[in-house]
Amino acid sequence: MVLPLVPLLIGVGAAAAGAYGVKKGSDAKAGFDTAKRIFRQAENKLDEADETLEEMRVKTNERLTILGATRIAVVEQCYIPFKKALEGIKNIEISQIPELKGIDVENRLLELDRLSVSLPEIVSGVGAAGASGALTALAAYGGTQMLAAASTGTAISTLSGAAATNATLAWLGGGSLAAGGFGMAGGMVVLGGVVAGPILAVGGAMLAASAETAVDDAKRNLAKAHAIYNEKMIAAKTTRAIGNAAHAIAGLIEQLSEVADELIAEIEKIRKHKDDYQTFTQAEKAILANAFLCMGGISALVKAPLIKENGALDVAIRDVRDQAKDLVDRLNSI
Repeated sequence: MVLPLVPLLIGVGAAAAGAYGVKKGSDAKAGFDTAKRIFRQAENKLDEADETLEEMRVKTNERLTILGATRIAVVEQCYIPFKKALEGIKNIEISQIPELKGIDVENRLLELDRLSVSLPEIVSGVGAAGASGALTALAAYGGTQMLAAASTGTAISTLSGAAATNATLAWLGGGSLAAGGFGMAGGMVVLGGVVAGPILAVGGAMLAASAETAVDDAKRNLAKAHAIYNEKMIAAKTTRAIGNAAHAIAGLIEQLSEVADELIAEIEKIRKHKDDYQTFTQAEKAILANAFLCMGGISALVKAPLIKENGALDVAIRDVRDQAKDLVDRLNSI
């Protein structure tokens, strides 16, 4: 009797098919859950990179702003008092001072002198432009840019515009696309070579033909997130280097200005009794020589650019920093 077995077999087949369907549905759910989990990993990776990079951006911009302000302040509060302290002292031949041989002190002092003459315009211009843009640019471009703007009669406020046209500076200063800057992507093109393409959307993956396809998409997405993460970490490292350089230069200017204050006070004491350099004692001549050295070091720190026109860190700033460190150690050891 075969026929009576047919319904039974059909029933068993239907049950098996139903069980298979349940398993496939369960597998699909597990697959989509896996895809979602991988997508979340990718999103978390990018969020981590963005947080790190933003932290470096904010800190570096603060340090650039401080450096810009310090470069202006040292001319007003250090060089001008030094210049006044020398008034009335005759027969000073800088080229004849042994301690200054091989050092282009005269040209360095000339640069500070030009800055001191233009200082009122620079200070008022920075105020009009807003500290964020102009001071960041002054920190980046140094005294050369300060003089260029002032000597040509161009408003110093244009420095904020110069910052906005430089991808790195626009990004560091918070420049957005709406504000005329290049935004984060523009800055990172220079800083880390990153052009962060969009990652796959979770919703898009859920529309995939199968859970297996969704998982594959998610894995590709995660790989892309790791690549972007690495690029943003490179950008963060470069941003940190710019901030560290700005912090170091500002600190060295402060240290040299403290030494200069003491030397200026000594020169003023000497001037009360003598007005001819030729009558100075060797100790008194040494004080004047050290003051010239100190001002020469300050001039180098004020003038030196921190960032190149393309937005990358100018590695030459390291030599300026190291020379200034040596000078600080030398003057402090006297």
